[in-house]
Amino acid sequence: MDAKITKKRLGRMLSYDWIKIIAVAAALIFGWVLIFTMTATRITSAQQFTVYNYMNNATFTTTGFNSFLDKAHQNGVFSYEILETTTLDLAATPDNATMLLETRIATYEGDVVLVADIGNPALGYKEDEQTGEKICDYTYTDTFAANYRYTLFDLDKDNPNGYFKQMENFLIEYFGADWANGALKKSVMEKKFRARVEDDKRFKKETQIKAGLKDEEKRLESYRKALVRFYELLEEGIVTFVNTDVQTKEVSVKGTYFINICPTEKTEDLVNITGYYSEYYDDATGKQETKLTAENMCVAFMNIFEDDYDLNEGFQYEDLVFTVYMVDSCLKK
Repeated sequence: MDAKITKKRLGRMLSYDWIKIIAVAAALIFGWVLIFTMTATRITSAQQFTVYNYMNNATFTTTGFNSFLDKAHQNGVFSYEILETTTLDLAATPDNATMLLETRIATYEGDVVLVADIGNPALGYKEDEQTGEKICDYTYTDTFAANYRYTLFDLDKDNPNGYFKQMENFLIEYFGADWANGALKKSVMEKKFRARVEDDKRFKKETQIKAGLKDEEKRLESYRKALVRFYELLEEGIVTFVNTDVQTKEVSVKGTYFINICPTEKTEDLVNITGYYSEYYDDATGKQETKLTAENMCVAFMNIFEDDYDLNEGFQYEDLVFTVYMVDSCLKK
């Protein structure tokens, strides 16, 4: 039998079977892609740091917040566990804001939300008879808390189950009762770290674990430093807590869920990364003008994690690390 391959025979085969060849090649490529996709390590909600920009704020494009967040990540503000940073700019898409927000919440995305503690005229207001100023019934912080209270950490500093007491208890495990000044218990850190990364592909070899322990030490120290610094900022009045009290027929929300990061002019430079447009009367021109301001801009910490997420691991404290960094970066010396 003559089975010799010639140009003529090869040409005939390709002319009749080229569709089959392309289909087989495409199937092989698709199969490999599918295998790699299914076996790849998926980024968890704890490894992704997401900042929401709530309605009525200036967009992140206007303020340059995205660049600020990227630089914070590049400069090592976050711990080694934060693999990527993302944002959700609800102010840029107000018509779809509710849908986008609830979609992200459903997929456990969200860490810090920026909300202004100013009046929300959409929820009702009265006008001052003399000045014409809108006196609103509720603020944007009230609005967010009323709709999404279930997603927020309780920031009451004295609540034993709140964010700050839990953070203190977390630090006590590693630094002792005097968590602010105590030495790190490295044996405790190593035991907990090894147990946590037992199934983590990044820490299969002992050399990788040793390197990870150094990063873990930096992580714990950064949490302690952030909490010490936050209490200093609080004592100095550079940041303050915002109390929410919304009582309607449909909603009843009372508590502390927001931190005002710009209660005074000391942090007005925050306007360079976040803010909203405010109306004011310009005496010089005699006209009503608008300006970009960060006055009474607030942050809230979102408590939305996958079911198998262990809050005892402490990754929720990246929220405070970033908040303190944001305030200190814009603090007038």
